[in-house]
Order: sequence, then structure tokens, then C-alpha cells
Amino acid sequence: MCVWVLHFAALIFESLTCLPFALNLTRHISLTTQPDADFLSIARCLLPGQAWRMALNKVIVRVAALGPELGELCERKTKEINSAYDQAMAERSTT
Repeated sequence: MCVWVLHFAALIFESLTCLPFALNLTRHISLTTQPDADFLSIARCLLPGQAWRMALNKVIVRVAALGPELGELCERKTKEINSAYDQAMAERSTT
């Protein structure tokens, strides 16, 4: 039997037998999963256009307060993320 299936079965059993564990199930599952993208890339995919721009502006303001080097890094990374997102959306719409 696959290790993932055993882990899933253990989570279900603990959820049924321990109510506090069941309430924190999402947290327990997410602790075992490592994201394969950074925070800004994930936010770009999840937030609609205007919400993304508002969140991005907040991040830029906070990073700019840390110094010009980090501000430049943030600007460069933002351009990379937006370019990759636009490319993925264009490829998605053509298929």
C-alpha cells in the first residue's frame, strides 16, 4: 500500500477519534506539503486582477521601506511573475 494512502488513512482515523485534531485537519495536512512556488507566484494565481494589484502594492511599499536593493529585487521579481502568468494564460487560451 502506498505511504500516502496510509498517511491519509491515519489522518481520517485521528479526525474521527479526536475532535480537536479534526478542527485542525487543514493545518496538519498543509504541514506535510511543501509549496513549489513562492508567495507572490501563488498569490498571483489565486487573486483576481484588482486584488492582486492591491496586494502587490502593499508588498512593494513594505519592501521599499527595507532599502533600495530589495525594492529593485521586488520590481524584477514582479516583472518575472507577471510575464510568466501572462504567458501561461495565453497558452491556456490557445488550447
